[in-house]
Amino acid sequence: MAHSKKPVSLRLKVKDLDCIDCSRALERVARSIDGVEDARVSFTLSTLDISLRDEKDRKAVLRSLRRKGYEVYPVGTEAQVPMGALGGAVSGRRLLLTSIGGTLLIAALVSYLLRLPPGLVHLMLIAATAIGLPLTLLRALNSLRCRSIDMNVLMSIAIIAAAAIGQWEEAAVVAFLFSIAIVLEALAMARTRKAIESLMELSPDTALVRRDGGEVPADASTVTPGEIIVVKPGERIPLEGEVVSGTTSVDESAITGEPMPAAKTPGAQVFAGTLNEDGLIEVRVTKPKEESTLARIIHLIEHVEESRAPVERFVDRFARIYTPAVVTAALVMGIVPYLAGMEETWIYRSIVVLIIACPCALVIATPVAIVSGLTSAARQGILIKGGMYLEQAANTRALALDKTGTVTLGHPTVSAVRTLGGISENDLVSLAAAVESGSTHPLAGAVMAEARRRQLHWEMPQDVTAIPGSGITGKVDGTTYIVAKPEFLAGRLGEKNLDPGLLTGKTALAVGSDTEVLGIIEFTDKVRPGAAATLAALRKMGIERTVMLTGDREDAAREVATQIGVDAYYADLLPDRKVEVIERLKREFATVAMVGDGVNDAPALAASHVGVAMGAAGSDTAIDTASVALMSDDIGKLVPLFGISKAVKRITIENIAFAIGIKAAFLVLAATGRATMWMAVFADMGASLIVIANALRLLRNRGAKVR
Repeated sequence: MAHSKKPVSLRLKVKDLDCIDCSRALERVARSIDGVEDARVSFTLSTLDISLRDEKDRKAVLRSLRRKGYEVYPVGTEAQVPMGALGGAVSGRRLLLTSIGGTLLIAALVSYLLRLPPGLVHLMLIAATAIGLPLTLLRALNSLRCRSIDMNVLMSIAIIAAAAIGQWEEAAVVAFLFSIAIVLEALAMARTRKAIESLMELSPDTALVRRDGGEVPADASTVTPGEIIVVKPGERIPLEGEVVSGTTSVDESAITGEPMPAAKTPGAQVFAGTLNEDGLIEVRVTKPKEESTLARIIHLIEHVEESRAPVERFVDRFARIYTPAVVTAALVMGIVPYLAGMEETWIYRSIVVLIIACPCALVIATPVAIVSGLTSAARQGILIKGGMYLEQAANTRALALDKTGTVTLGHPTVSAVRTLGGISENDLVSLAAAVESGSTHPLAGAVMAEARRRQLHWEMPQDVTAIPGSGITGKVDGTTYIVAKPEFLAGRLGEKNLDPGLLTGKTALAVGSDTEVLGIIEFTDKVRPGAAATLAALRKMGIERTVMLTGDREDAAREVATQIGVDAYYADLLPDRKVEVIERLKREFATVAMVGDGVNDAPALAASHVGVAMGAAGSDTAIDTASVALMSDDIGKLVPLFGISKAVKRITIENIAFAIGIKAAFLVLAATGRATMWMAVFADMGASLIVIANALRLLRNRGAKVR
């Protein structure tokens, strides 16, 4: 029986990938090559991922891409590839031809000033044009084969048209300026890519593994969960796992954004890419390298193109209409007056319009700002799932927050035990601990911690049944007991009036049997430091309404709400009721964000426009389900989250307005004959460089402000 071959993956680094149109053209070209199953370009990282039908097609595909004008090499072979100048951001071929073209232009200018024979000057200009044209012509032909008009097509037509009407000096200058602009854009984009690649370099490629009674260096990607690795002081941790021996401090800023090292003892979790500072530790690996928290962060940023912001999709649609429209206008401007016997200057003007038609600055304005913003956020331990959520965060007007574990520390402790009848405090706590031992709720943990503190023993419960949103029941020594919200237990037993003195506004659980309430256990949970200041800062940033949602009692909710200063709070909420509040907010406000501690608040997080999960480091579920994951438990991270999103929105608007303004101004100048070809190239490429530089400011953003 025949077996289908598994596709072979090939990842290539691409030089001179400086615009979105170029990346899309490359994707189409790669897919058209024989032997290629599929191809996907990451403009963010300047990489091309190819699925080959067979390993034997690898060399043929590489040769085909290079023949089509793309300088590519397999990722991981950087050491064997001549990187050239400028850190390898620009192809050696482009640098060489651009340098020769510039030298010929300077030589032509000097010859003209020295009054050397015009024929010599003319020859130098022709040579400069001939050298510069191949840099764009090959890619232009590739785009035309794929029925696409990109900047290479427009520039090639402009250069050829200028040469055809005898404007050799203009053709040579356009070819040279365009190539110089590509070099500068590639360098600017390299800075963004370097910021992302710096995250990738955090995780070591090798790990010291305990195998066969010794310590063996191994490729980190080959280490499997369950194996033990050794991490020495000063080394980065190569794989995610659990400390099994040793004590140390670990710098986790690369993952959580927290500057203070975290103490690690046996049983503690450690993350790949974090720095082991001062102790030798042994770690049991829990995840393969490709599934680590760091790898997931990098993957999401790398494939940000898959979750594009609405404004980015709008710009793409605009460019698809704008470019053909301006090209058509340029053709009409050049051909109609010429056929009517008017002066040939209209042909020149049409070439200028053709150059201005290039939408590079407009198309690149948004993705560079988004990638820079996402990278800046990731550096601070804020994982945003894509441009769409970044834009929605910027537009947020209402913010809902879960109480326990979000605005409070989430570590409740027993503050008081109040008994009824003849039962003692210790017996009440022991009984409650027995029933709650079948629960994973934070309050259950607090009850058992109190029982251990009192050195009490409790029986193993039977027939344990959870009461969603209310409590739990279980049999102890043959009797059914209930540990639940006081209101629920009172209602179940038909007791309309619990002693008001027993209910003091604290979070509480009532303990009872099928016939009576035996007592009340009260809890306290401290508000997170800085919660009130964070909400005050968010109001100044444009959040109009803040609400707190909790399943806790009214009095307990009111106390926390007063401390943090929310506009409203909703207590005694089951998960479906939290969703109802979110839906109500969505009807009143265009965009609503919900902040919770991951899995427990999943329905409300999913219902909101922007779901923010706190303390997501190491939690696959939180990273997968939330729109935004705060890798640490620091509620203060909400300030840079919304600050960066608003900065990205502002810079994107600035870039789009600037790009369209430049285009409009030069279209008018071209139509009136006041713009030259070299001016059009300078303006178009200059606009691209300006919007990139403006977006790169986001990489310096460490909080709410950019300016």
